Amino acid sequence: MNFSKNRIGFPQRKGRLHVLILVVLLSLPFQVFAEKNSVNISTGTMRQQLPLSLAYGKFLKERYGVKDLTLSGSNFAVSFKFQDIKGLWIGVERGQLQGKVKYKDLNGTSRKHDLELEQTILTFSYLLDKSWQLGGGIGNNKLSRKFYGYGDHSITVNNIAANSGIAESTSKGTLTYGQLTYHLLDLNQDRFQLSGSYRYTSSVHQIRASDQRPALNTQGEPVSTQFDLGGHAWLIHFGINF
Repeated sequence: MNFSKNRIGFPQRKGRLHVLILVVLLSLPFQVFAEKNSVNISTGTMRQQLPLSLAYGKFLKERYGVKDLTLSGSNFAVSFKFQDIKGLWIGVERGQLQGKVKYKDLNGTSRKHDLELEQTILTFSYLLDKSWQLGGGIGNNKLSRKFYGYGDHSITVNNIAANSGIAESTSKGTLTYGQLTYHLLDLNQDRFQLSGSYRYTSSVHQIRASDQRPALNTQGEPVSTQFDLGGHAWLIHFGINF
C-alpha cells in the first residue's frame, strides 16, 4: 500500500565513551592552555543526506513516496590542540538534526512524520596545512521518530479509530565519521575562521518489529529491520581560536 509521493525537508558503548570524553576534557586543558591558539570553539550548520536503498529507508521510500531524506540542523564543538604533536586537535561535538516526511493518507488528509537525531561525538583532526584539515570521530546518537500510524497492523472498521494517532519511538546507536575541512576565511591572524566541511558518517539503528512504528512487509505485517543513519553531510562552521 503506497501513499502519494512527497519529499521531506536532514553493541552500545555509551558508558565507556562518556567516561573517555570526561577524561579528555579534564586532562587536556592542563597541557594546552599555555600554548597560543590551543583552544577552538566553533558552531555551525549541517545537512546530512540519508540513504534510501536499504531496509527502513527503503520502506519509507516505497510506502510514503520519499525521494530525498535529508536532515538539517546545527552543531557546537570545543577542540584542544596537543603541544607535543603539531597540528593534532582533539575535542567533543554536540549536534542536533531534524527532518520531516510529508505525505497524504488514503483519505487525502495531509500527514507528516518528524525525525530528530541527537549526536555526541569525540573528535580528532590534523591540520595538513594552513587551509586543509583532515578529521574523524566516534560517538553516540539518539533517533526520535514521531510517526502517524496505527497501533495494530490488522486494521478493521471497528478498531481503526482506537488505533490511529501519533506515536513516538526512540532508538540509540553508535557512529563513526571521516571529514575533510577547508578553511575559507581567516581573520585577525587566524583568530577567527570560517570553514566548510564534507563528512561521511556510518551509523545503523535497529528498528524492531515490536516498535511503535516498525517497517511492514508486503503483507502489511511488522518486521525487524535496520535504519541506516549514515551518509553524506555538508557543514559550514565559524570558529574562534584562543
